[in-house]
Amino acid sequence: MNQKSAMLECMGTRAWACERDETQKVSERTITVRAFWADEVVEVVGRLTDTRLFTMPGGPTGPIHDMELRLAIGRDDYVIRDVFAKMYATPHLDCSDIEPAFDQLEGVSVSRGYSRAVQERLGRERGCSHLEFLARAMGTVALQGVSNANRLERQSQPEESPGGFVPGPWMQNTCHLWAEGGIIEQKLELGWKPGSISPVPALAEWQAGRVTITPPPPGA
Repeated sequence: MNQKSAMLECMGTRAWACERDETQKVSERTITVRAFWADEVVEVVGRLTDTRLFTMPGGPTGPIHDMELRLAIGRDDYVIRDVFAKMYATPHLDCSDIEPAFDQLEGVSVSRGYSRAVQERLGRERGCSHLEFLARAMGTVALQGVSNANRLERQSQPEESPGGFVPGPWMQNTCHLWAEGGIIEQKLELGWKPGSISPVPALAEWQAGRVTITPPPPGA
């Protein structure tokens, strides 16, 4: 059995078109989100592009959606301090009229309740479904970006005591691992320190005492 056949067998009985014929692809959406450390803030830049992979009479020859959203997040409080929204390609020229509405995200915290706050301000007829979707997708990257920037700053200060990432309360109940009293909390109680080992072994390995963490070398 070749590699492709083995993959199809593992995926079940369906012969997925995406695995056998790339020419059948009719649409493609790409989303990229990047975070940049910029002094007291972290700038999070998201880009959403939709491409229709077939020709329609009078239709666009390039992406039908191409839009960008930038958020500047305070590193001390996780609050959005500045917003920039721009639509570079849209199916209707009126679409870009909604760009200023995304300024409503200024003052919103990207911690607990962020997705709900975005939907309340910009969901459905109040905004653009594509930019609103992108804004919500950027929330977790914003949290990771702030945490990583703060950790890098601590590591750059020799006088500070070494320490890894400290989970914030906003992480609780964000997924099945972070459920209250769940796997993550049990691993923390068993001695796991975020950033100390990757990938993190399964909970059963910690419970059996089979996990050994090697301390980082001095100055690391």
